[in-house]
Amino acid sequence: MSSSGARDAERANMPALMAWADLAIAGAGVTSYELCYMGLPSMLLIVAENQRRTAERLSELGMAVNAGTSREFRAGGLPANCEL
Repeated sequence: MSSSGARDAERANMPALMAWADLAIAGAGVTSYELCYMGLPSMLLIVAENQRRTAERLSELGMAVNAGTSREFRAGGLPANCEL
């Protein structure tokens, strides 16, 4: 199977992957709502300006951690921002 075929199989089983995971790091787009629905603790990256409001609001509600933009994000802040 090609690598793109493997990715298609993974996407088809995304709910199972979310149920299996302890933490998600994702863009603050539509997937962020799916992560909230699944109850998966998440750090959201703002990868487009139209995602800023979603990341900020979900963070304010305690539903996710706003990790900022890719330029603002620092992996060293992960332990401080994560409580599993």
